[in-house]
Amino acid sequence: MKKIWTLLLGSLLFQITASAQTAASFPDIGIGQWQQHLPWQRAFYVTQSDAKVYFATEWAVVEIDKADRSPNFLTKVEGLSDAGMGLIRFNNNINRLLLTYSNSNIDIWNPATSSSLNMPIIVKNLNLTGDKRIYNAFLKINTLIWPAASGW
Repeated sequence: MKKIWTLLLGSLLFQITASAQTAASFPDIGIGQWQQHLPWQRAFYVTQSDAKVYFATEWAVVEIDKADRSPNFLTKVEGLSDAGMGLIRFNNNINRLLLTYSNSNIDIWNPATSSSLNMPIIVKNLNLTGDKRIYNAFLKINTLIWPAASGW
């Protein structure tokens, strides 16, 4: 009698775990593809263009379309050069998003082509010592200005 109950309980547990592993819980991801599991709840910086709102989280940027409110997540998988976001600024005149990182790396994101230009000016400069954090940044048509602790 004890073997029957053990067998019944074992088969019940097997059915519960087998039904929990459906296609909905495991989406189709091919070999070489990535799926993100990042926290998106806390925003540090917010900026906007005419059509989109951008907010920086600790690990990446979320791009929200103003018309249909659909999110698009910008991470290293989509072409950003780093993680650990700093401040972000959008320039409507040249339609570019300026991204700074906590390690003083800089990206300029082009929403039209979904590509970024990396500018590791401060990160790779060995002559700068101490605090390299970027405290503010401005992107003009042909000029990037960033006040930093290093005096740049």
